[in-house]
Amino acid sequence: DKERAALHMKIGTGYLAQGLNPQAMSELLKAERLDPENPRILNNLGLAYHVRGRHKQAEAKFREAIRLDKSYSDAKNNLARNLIDQN
Repeated sequence: DKERAALHMKIGTGYLAQGLNPQAMSELLKAERLDPENPRILNNLGLAYHVRGRHKQAEAKFREAIRLDKSYSDAKNNLARNLIDQN
């Protein structure tokens, strides 16, 4: 399942980079279901929520990613950006 999750994450991240947010969300949610303890998947899912303006959901995913990997600087930076955008 972890390999399939990694593939869904890569596809979702690619969609996110192209601005295809609904497709990105779908792929990243599949990845999360397959590997819910993967901080990279949670961080990317947080980004997908963030670009859709769903800041509370984004915050929860970033915080979960940081909980799983305390040294994950990308998730920390994304959380900070998300909090700034919420004021």
